[in-house]
Parts: sequence; C-alpha cells; structure tokens
Amino acid sequence: MNFFGDANQVPADLLGPGNAQLRRPYPQYQSINENLENGFSNYNAFVFTLKHEFSQGLLFTANYTYSKSLDTQTVSNWGGGDSGLIQITSSARANYGSANLDMRNIFNAYLVYQLPFGRGKRFLNQGGALNAVLGGWQVSPVVQVHSGSPFTPTMGTANLSGSLGNYWYPNRVANGAISNASVNQWFDTSAFVEPSPYTFGNSGRDVLFGPSFKNVDLSLTKRFPIPKLGEAAGFEFRADATDLFNSPNFGAPNSSIGTFGVGVISTASTSRLFQLGLRLNF
Repeated sequence: MNFFGDANQVPADLLGPGNAQLRRPYPQYQSINENLENGFSNYNAFVFTLKHEFSQGLLFTANYTYSKSLDTQTVSNWGGGDSGLIQITSSARANYGSANLDMRNIFNAYLVYQLPFGRGKRFLNQGGALNAVLGGWQVSPVVQVHSGSPFTPTMGTANLSGSLGNYWYPNRVANGAISNASVNQWFDTSAFVEPSPYTFGNSGRDVLFGPSFKNVDLSLTKRFPIPKLGEAAGFEFRADATDLFNSPNFGAPNSSIGTFGVGVISTASTSRLFQLGLRLNF
C-alpha cells in the first residue's frame, strides 16, 4: 500500500543538540516528500445480517459488524496521507496501528412497515372517513450506530525531538482510556507526558477512541388513491425526519498534550430536519 512520508527526516539514532539540519540524510535539502509502496494493512471482521422479506406488511434488514482495522497510514488517494499525525514519517512500520476508519462496532437497520389499519388490513378493515384518516400509512425508520473513531495524542508544546518532523508523540505511561469519560474529560491526560528532548515519544498512532455515533431517520407516508384517474393514480403525502431525536454526536477531544483544554470535547453536530411533501402520481 502507499505510504506518504519524508525521506529527509532526522533518524532516531542521530537526534541530539545542535544544528538538526546537518543531521538530515541529505542536509543540503529540507523535507523530501516521498510516496513508497511499503505500507500495509490488516482487516478482520465478523458480520451478522438479519433480513425479513415483505410479508404481513413488514420488510427489514439489520446488520452488525465487529471488526478491527490496522494499517500504517489511512490513505484516500495516491500521494495524500491521512490525518493520523505521524511522528516518524521515514518508517511505515513505526506507524502501524488502528486505521483512521477503525470503528469496532457498527450497527445498521432499515425497516418498512405498512401499518395494519384501514381497508384491506388487519384492523379497521373498512372504508369511509376512518380509513381516510388511519388507513394506508407506512413508516420507514433507518438506524445507524457505531463506536468511535481513533485519535492520536500528540505534544502540543514545542517539538524538542530534533527530528524536524511535524509531530511529536508523548510518552505513554498508562492506558489513558477512562470508564466514565465525558465531554469535560474524555481521556486520562496524565497518562501522556512530555518525552526527554532529542527522543521520540513511545506513544503510538491512533491509540485512543472518540465518542460513538448514533442517528435515526424516519419517513412516514400515506397514499390517497384517485380511482377516476386510473389504478395507480393518487396523492402521496410524505413526512421525513433526519436525526429524529436530535442526538448530539460529539467530535474528537483536544488531544494536544500540554495545551489548555486537553481531553475536553468542544464540538458536536446535530442535524435534525423535518420535511413535508405531497406528490401526485398518475
């Protein structure tokens, strides 16, 4: 796989005081961007799917995936790296860890249910005004839930490694994950400390996971037939809601060690939207 890095970063065995530029492999140049095919990845998953074909007015599909995705760099296109905040850009193997898209648990479900009321249905099987109000409704929810994506704690203070790289990892002295995580403290910031100058931090790439994601969309439709215009003719009323419960899906925490507000989540997205529509079919 592609690995995008800097061929001219100061190697770990040459880190030290003094002019770091002179310790580059090619000291007459600054950074040298390179694309190599020495990256690799590993993905394993268990997938469970449950389906029910249309009968008794019900159709649904639900699937659950438990997976683990590892790579050296999550790349979306040739020549472009990920946002994994890589510390040692001259070594693909040094960056092997959770992929940016490593979401361990994913659940999706889609359902279509024709409510059992009105003419031709199990309940209130009659015409007239009651059928016009209660009959012919169809509800269609879509549910998506998945665990959080990984993120990388990096030093937010001056890079004292002497590597001339963009990012400097802290030393990881404890796991860092906490059981009672909240937006005010998502991880144990004391588990990450500043390394000694002229050394690389021992913490890894994408070692912690952010908040989970949950969303429910819902569609409600009802058909009003117009027999005089043909068998398929009629009005269709539709009410759609995206993010029905307006659930706040929180962003990643501040993971810049040594800065104000580290460990705090300050972003969230909600996107509830209601839409009404009326369509004439003929």
